[in-house]
Amino acid sequence: MILWRAAKANADRGLPIDTIRIAEGTAAVKASSTVVIATAGATLGTSGEFMFYIASQRISFGVIASDTPTTIAAKLAAAISAIPKLPVTAATNANPGEVVVTCKWGGPTGNDISLVTQHYADDYLPVGLTVTLPAMTAGAVAPDVTPVIQKMLGYRATEIVNPFTDSANMGLLETEMAVRWLQNNMRDGAIVVGARGTESALTTLLSTRNSPHVHTMTTCKDLTSPWETAAMAGAAIESSAAIDPAIPPTSLLVGYVGPKQGDDLTDDQKGNLLALGGSPLQIDQDGTGRLWRMVTNYTQTAGGAPDRSMANLMWIKTMSYYRWFRVTEFQTKYTGYKLAQYITIRSLARRS
Repeated sequence: MILWRAAKANADRGLPIDTIRIAEGTAAVKASSTVVIATAGATLGTSGEFMFYIASQRISFGVIASDTPTTIAAKLAAAISAIPKLPVTAATNANPGEVVVTCKWGGPTGNDISLVTQHYADDYLPVGLTVTLPAMTAGAVAPDVTPVIQKMLGYRATEIVNPFTDSANMGLLETEMAVRWLQNNMRDGAIVVGARGTESALTTLLSTRNSPHVHTMTTCKDLTSPWETAAMAGAAIESSAAIDPAIPPTSLLVGYVGPKQGDDLTDDQKGNLLALGGSPLQIDQDGTGRLWRMVTNYTQTAGGAPDRSMANLMWIKTMSYYRWFRVTEFQTKYTGYKLAQYITIRSLARRS
């Protein structure tokens, strides 16, 4: 539902959004973080506001002078539990002032859930209150996307949001897309994924991919989870392509919360990522983000020679539309007629 909500908020009216649920593996491990709250004395001593951001969702509650770390931790756990749509659960720990935040599902995607406090310039914690906030970690064992591929058999999904960036699942999906673009299949499509990290980390990720049918949204220090960013971008891209596939989309991503000023990638870093097959966002001064320059992961031929012939996503979208138009034209024109089947060269040789 998280991905569906993100996509729905960025989809034009009438754009269909289908979802396929996938079961987490029995060995999947949930990501978690232990938040530690401390005060200068036995109690806080001052009143104020405690603000906390989980995957771009702001959580806020009041604290008073008589609050201890234990009572503040209880308030934080209750505030998190009061918002069912959050991707995490929370419970106080046995140690005073500790709250354990746990992802609702198992797997590595939970590691990308951001936990921050004082994101905006006017976010101030009360004097004497400190919060130690480790990143979400330990999420492991991604599910196998093979059942998803099987469910899409015979179904043409033009923009597929994939939350998994591990090599095993990416390889399966890239192979499926390559098959869908063959002349005897013609159920083409594109896959969008999201990745957050430094320029070095994103460079390492992109260097392992080379598919013209995949585009990767690359971000740095933003609050929105990468897979939510991918869902937002996917809906915005397809909404634009439905109007004119040849025009690059520049839509504002509704619901996206970007990095603080000064934490975004520089223009030079974004240029480097574009050359490597990444698609950075344009971050405005208010922290919102919009589609900037959409490229695919394709950077070189199978032989390793540099090649930009399939780098522009809009070229791929235009060819996808052209193929669909031509196929639909013949199916409409010859309704009720038996069309010739594809015959391989080997089959012709046998017949002769």
